[in-house]
Amino acid sequence: MREPLYITICNDVRSKIQSGEFTYGHRLPSEREMAEFYQIDRKTLRKAISLLIEEGLLVRMQGKGTYITQQQISYDVEALDDLVQTLTHSGMVPSSRILYKEVRKAGPKYAKRLQISPDDNVLRLVRLRSGDNEPIALQDTYIIDNLVPNLAQLDFEMYSLYNIMDKNGISISRIDETFTFIQLSNPEAKLLKLEEGSIGFVTEDITYDQNNRVVEYTKSIINNKKLSVNMNYFKPDAQCRIRNIR
Repeated sequence: MREPLYITICNDVRSKIQSGEFTYGHRLPSEREMAEFYQIDRKTLRKAISLLIEEGLLVRMQGKGTYITQQQISYDVEALDDLVQTLTHSGMVPSSRILYKEVRKAGPKYAKRLQISPDDNVLRLVRLRSGDNEPIALQDTYIIDNLVPNLAQLDFEMYSLYNIMDKNGISISRIDETFTFIQLSNPEAKLLKLEEGSIGFVTEDITYDQNNRVVEYTKSIINNKKLSVNMNYFKPDAQCRIRNIR
């Protein structure tokens, strides 16, 4: 029995994405252009596109069109790997460059995220994370300052935060993660070697230890040509996912 036409179109568009004919981070041709190319009605085309959106290969941006979001490195939100582990598992050499580091008061905004007093000290780290010397993510991290001894003196270009926590008896049990899409502006776009105005995505992570204590908050701006999000539940609007170790 022949497969439905929308499945055939879906498979063809997926193949074009995977081959690079439809470039990561760019917009699909318009509905009119694609319907004319495939010689189908727009209802059938929309059904095919909806399947690819459900797979996480495409995202529909209201007023802007439909964009390709599947990238070269797969980041599995069901795993609790940090970015260093993700890059290493992908066969890349990870590296970090510290752009900014300071110990400061949490203030109301980050005290709420970290569940501490506004007068408590936090370490703020702004890092450019790379794989094989290509920029992957710009991360702005806030860590409770007394989490481990001499936290501010540690070399975060050499060591992963998760490894430091693990060596100090802190196990990550849960990450609450929120995803949103943005148009990048400078200096973020320049640091990530992307064109200003291109589509990227942002993750916000609140990390909990084995005692259900919040230990870290990180906002990451992702290079949408280098990293994909592998999740079955992905939707084009902002979503929150709780990841647990079982």
